[in-house]
Amino acid sequence: MYNTLCVMTIGDDFKKADMLIQALKEISDEYYLKYTGMGGMLEIPDIPERILTPREAYNSPTTTMCLENSIGHISAEFIYAYPPGIPVIYPGERITGEIVDYVEKMKEASLHVQGPEDPNVNYIKVVRNLEALTITA
Repeated sequence: MYNTLCVMTIGDDFKKADMLIQALKEISDEYYLKYTGMGGMLEIPDIPERILTPREAYNSPTTTMCLENSIGHISAEFIYAYPPGIPVIYPGERITGEIVDYVEKMKEASLHVQGPEDPNVNYIKVVRNLEALTITA
């Protein structure tokens, strides 16, 4: 979550490599030890149970609910941190407590959590009319 990937190709020369190294040194000089509380890793939640295909969930009737109350319901939206953009949950997957906790931790770490219509990721669209498939939280 706190990594950078630098990609160089055969089209890059020593001058560009030196510019990258200089920029990284400047970033290190500016920020080294300033954010010591940000260390550690977040435990990635298990892959959730898929109930519907993403298309079925996306095209189903939905309702919006508070993320913390959505546990057991079927997501109708993606949630992911960008970068890297790998979804934590896809439409059609069952929302778990682990996922809700993980999303909250990503937000606390000031990561760019995206996907739902709600830009603050406090609310999520869930599939409506699947009461038989939802689990009480």
